[in-house]
Amino acid sequence: MKNKTGMIVLCFVLLAGFVLGATGLVQAASAAEAAGKDRLIGVLITCDYIDSFDHERFLEENIARLAQGREVPESRLSRYWNRIYATLIETETVDEETGERIRSAEYVFEDLDGIRLFTASFGEGEYKYKSVMADDAASDVKVHYNYTDGGTDIELCATIYLDGSRELELYLAGNCFYCINPVYLDSDGSVYVTAGDGFFPGGSFTYTLSETTSVNEHGVESETKTTVEIQLLWAPVSERVSVLQFDEKNELLERSEYLPGQLPERMELLAGTQYVIVETQTRDAEGAPGVERTLVQCGEESLSAFYAREDGFCVKQSCALQWSGEEDA
Repeated sequence: MKNKTGMIVLCFVLLAGFVLGATGLVQAASAAEAAGKDRLIGVLITCDYIDSFDHERFLEENIARLAQGREVPESRLSRYWNRIYATLIETETVDEETGERIRSAEYVFEDLDGIRLFTASFGEGEYKYKSVMADDAASDVKVHYNYTDGGTDIELCATIYLDGSRELELYLAGNCFYCINPVYLDSDGSVYVTAGDGFFPGGSFTYTLSETTSVNEHGVESETKTTVEIQLLWAPVSERVSVLQFDEKNELLERSEYLPGQLPERMELLAGTQYVIVETQTRDAEGAPGVERTLVQCGEESLSAFYAREDGFCVKQSCALQWSGEEDA
């Protein structure tokens, strides 16, 4: 009898393990259902799955069905996905020159490491404004609002650059895994994230998430369509950045060198500078050195170069340019 009891317990343990693994197959669909009619506002990009599935409740309510070999309907799974809410953090600073008080706000997922990319509204009444929560590793961020009689179309795009020098290392170590998790705004104005899709990017990779919600206010129905497009690219990461200034005769006026991430916020170019070449010393996944050169023409407002973080994401650092003869803004 003791051995039989042990076998039954073992069977249930194995069954539970199978079920918990299988739930990942319908993760994206179930997370979307759990959000209901809440509005999609962006994504949170993480290096691991967000485990928001209530495994204990799932087993308690479905153990008999599973023991009989019956499947749990996908529509039923949505009730077991929990939401992870962001915290609204408000700060106030004082401008040292004018004495003006400047208020700012942001939404933070305190227990999650990831790259935020979503729109949000702050303030009330005439002081209400829209902003984009975008972390440093989200590059080339663009947001577009299109207002029509039928509603609003919102397009949010960004590029996430990955450390190209570590591509092979990350693949071999099994760490080249990323998740794009949808972020929603609920009817109470709270912001939350649910578990999304995970993948191993190879080469360039584009992920698009689009949802439409309907709102009825005072008998007038309108729709809001939100589309989020994320492109992931492996980028050659700089080991050294050189900024070369040339005159109209193509003669070198000055060469400045910087370590990755150490570009100045602003650079005043020499009188007579007609163009700039940014020369980046790189190293690929196999350790081979390389050089990339970018032309910056007279009048362009900035130059940029990448540096890598420890988590494998890259930050595109920009440096504002002031050409000779331009007024200091």
